[in-house]
Amino acid sequence: PERYVFAHNRARAAGSGFPSSLQLGLGQGLTEHEVAAIFGWSTGDYRVVNPIARGEDEVIFEDYPFLPTKLTKAKCRLSRDDVMPYVYILSSALSKLPPLGSTQRLWRGHRRNINVEVGSTIVLRGFTSVSRDRDN
Repeated sequence: PERYVFAHNRARAAGSGFPSSLQLGLGQGLTEHEVAAIFGWSTGDYRVVNPIARGEDEVIFEDYPFLPTKLTKAKCRLSRDDVMPYVYILSSALSKLPPLGSTQRLWRGHRRNINVEVGSTIVLRGFTSVSRDRDN
């Protein structure tokens, strides 16, 4: 079956929160496609997007493409060409968001030290998330 990622993620963004994630994104100057990309990536699409954004040629994953009518898991395969439009829209969206302050401390992943000077720029391939709160 075909599943339209934009329509699915847009509907979910429109129905989340008050004001909705869609309204907040539009208020930041994002397009509906960009809001849907950020919402989708942050709620699970990262499993499909990140391998391609980090250089893989394809991604294989399991999903439930027949929901809500049928609870059947299927093995899915997407090529680089299938996923790159999502990567481009997500990149565009993130480039439009305001930057954090230069002194904002962010936390990522494991609680371990890395050998860089404070204030250094760290480049991670693809997309990654961070938290302002070490414990959350």
